[in-house]
Amino acid sequence: MSARLAAVQMSSGADVGANLRAAGGALEAARAQGAGVAVLPENFAFMGAHERDKLAVAEAEGGGPIQDFLAQAARRLGLWLVAGTVPLKTADPQRVAAACLVFDAGGARVARYDKIHLFDVDVPDGGAYRESASIAPGPAKRTGSRCCARGQSRTSAMSPHRDRSARIRAAGRPRATAWWWTPGGGYWNNARTARA
Repeated sequence: MSARLAAVQMSSGADVGANLRAAGGALEAARAQGAGVAVLPENFAFMGAHERDKLAVAEAEGGGPIQDFLAQAARRLGLWLVAGTVPLKTADPQRVAAACLVFDAGGARVARYDKIHLFDVDVPDGGAYRESASIAPGPAKRTGSRCCARGQSRTSAMSPHRDRSARIRAAGRPRATAWWWTPGGGYWNNARTARA
C-alpha cells in the first residue's frame, strides 16, 4: 500500500483561528491533489510572540478547538493527519506538552508523541532561547515520528540511517519542524542537512 504525502508549510502567528483556517485550506488543497497523508508543521496552530504565550491556548488532552479541528478535518477529507505539535496541558501549570498528534482518515486520534529534545540555546549576540521554560519534555520512548531536529548534530540525527535499509524504513517517519530566525542561519543549514 502506498499513499501520497503532503508536507504543509505555514507561517503561523498568534491567532489560533486564523492559523486553523490556513491549515484547513492547505489540507483541502493537499487532498484535492491526491494526498492520503498530510503533515502539518510544528506550532502550526499557534506561534506566539513569547514562549510562554502558548500556556493561554493549551488544551486538555482529548478536546479543544485545535484537536477538534484536526479530528473534523481528517474525517471530512478522509485524510491521515500528522499534526505538528499541539500545546497540551500538563500537571505543571507553567509548562505544556508539545504533542505531535496523529489522526486517521476517520478522525480518530491514533498516536501521540510528546517532544523530548527541547531547544535551549545561547546565541552569539547574547540572546537566549529556552523551550524548557514553557515545554515539559515527553517520556523517552521509541515512536514512528519525531518533532524537529533542534540540538542534534548531523551525526546524531542521521544515526538510525546508517545502512540503506534503515534509511528506507526511516523515510516514512515524519518530523514536523518550525523555524524562526533566533538561532541564525548556521543552525538552519545543520538542521536541513541532517534531514536530507
